[in-house]
Amino acid sequence: MPDNKRMSAREVRQTARMLEKSLKSTAEGLDMLRQSLERGGLGAAAGPYQQLGRVLIQQRLWALDYRRDELKPLWKAIAAKAAAIHALLEPFAAVMGELKDIDRITATGNVAEASAPAPTPAPKPPPAPDALTGQVIDLLVAELAVSGVRLAGALDCPPEERRQRLRRLAQAGMLEERGWGRGRSYRLTPAARQALAERLAALLPPAEGSGER
Repeated sequence: MPDNKRMSAREVRQTARMLEKSLKSTAEGLDMLRQSLERGGLGAAAGPYQQLGRVLIQQRLWALDYRRDELKPLWKAIAAKAAAIHALLEPFAAVMGELKDIDRITATGNVAEASAPAPTPAPKPPPAPDALTGQVIDLLVAELAVSGVRLAGALDCPPEERRQRLRRLAQAGMLEERGWGRGRSYRLTPAARQALAERLAALLPPAEGSGER
């Protein structure tokens, strides 16, 4: 609550000077913290950890799909470590989340609304896969699992190009390999099958009587 007793002009000037020094010191301290975090690689590490998160989710879906119960202790260990890191970072993120709008706080204690952001453009449709990738996906959708021999006979491309393309699709989390040598086969990963199912469901017309127009 603000003090009902108003300051004199002299007191206001003295307080403003002290506040100016305090704010400069705080800004310098926050900048030092930012530089320390940047030097420590925290910002640069975000991208790799985001990729790690996506890979772990795909691996978790695979383990559930194949019922690999022996991996449960490891999933629990990873979850516990992530929770501990989250507990350390969350208070800092919460404080900085409040302070990032401090320059827009009004005399009533509310945060002034920012200017309206530019309208978000409509999302562009995903690019169509190239012909070779499209052939691989068509075979996988039609046959669920496709052997390497079947792919070699169906794809009109050099063997090395075929192997590189399958390797890239596997690294992207779309394919999983099974077996070895001539017995090797490929199938869509659980994450890829889920994404494909969601894409197909979005193309279905609304059911009659659903109330959608």
